[in-house]
Amino acid sequence: MVQDDIRTGRGYVLGFAAVAIMPLLIASGGGASPESQPIFGSGADARAQIEAAVARAKRQHRRVLVVFGADWCPWCRKLHKLFRENRDIASLLKHEYEVVLVDVGRRDRNMDIAERYHVDLKKNGIPFLTVLDEQGEVIVNQETGALEEGERHSPQKVAEFLNRWKLTSPPAVQVLGDVLLQARAGHKLAFVSFSAPWCAWCDLLEDFLVRPEVARILEKDYVHAVIDIRRMEGGEAIYRLYGSQAGATILPWYVILNAEGKVLCAGDGFPVTPEKRERFYRMIASTARRAKAEDLARLRELLEQTSSKR
Repeated sequence: MVQDDIRTGRGYVLGFAAVAIMPLLIASGGGASPESQPIFGSGADARAQIEAAVARAKRQHRRVLVVFGADWCPWCRKLHKLFRENRDIASLLKHEYEVVLVDVGRRDRNMDIAERYHVDLKKNGIPFLTVLDEQGEVIVNQETGALEEGERHSPQKVAEFLNRWKLTSPPAVQVLGDVLLQARAGHKLAFVSFSAPWCAWCDLLEDFLVRPEVARILEKDYVHAVIDIRRMEGGEAIYRLYGSQAGATILPWYVILNAEGKVLCAGDGFPVTPEKRERFYRMIASTARRAKAEDLARLRELLEQTSSKR
């Protein structure tokens, strides 16, 4: 953890050394090493990233891990490397957390976000960890000095921290029951998508469904729920049950149910091909009752945009 630039001289010395040798690297034609690649300094909208992460976490029953840091900070890079290269920790993060990296620069960027979550970076330094619940509220703030061991972060301590604050997934039957109850109460249908932590296309589908413009259209007629067939008890059994009725073949797979749980239609994959986009659109167009013609036209436009981004 780097509390100030001069903490034990590490932050300052390494930063100075990097500046000193850069002209030599350029002159010799040397490229940037992986350790010097941007991690935090992407220029991304951190507030929007957190909002999107909270929306995904709510649907997927995960926590949000906000990592405050900066590219100049060697301890931030050490922690990021541990997250990426330690197999157990990488798996734990992928399965249980939505991770958002927030660039704080020299404590001159995104400080309003730190203040929002009651994080004192001047006192505690970086990297600093904040865990949010499914509503985007702080569960715990953690300075990372306590997770250090010698000149590195302790994999055991980091894993213990992440395991302590992860969210226990509800049983799949509970998730299904809740979405059907909500659909019945709102006179809507249930849109249930099936996913798994290892499924990158599942993540893309959920990102599409939580986009504000898409969600605004779909929530008029549907209540959405995600069943993780690996993390949720009974998830695979429900997937097989509905899959046997509607021909599930790959993940992601999604199904529209009436309030009694009867399958109305189903689809698979992320809608990146013309065939999958058309299937997704037809599912909505044939079952929606409150969405207007302009809503459906806009949905088709948003679906077309998915192909241009892949």
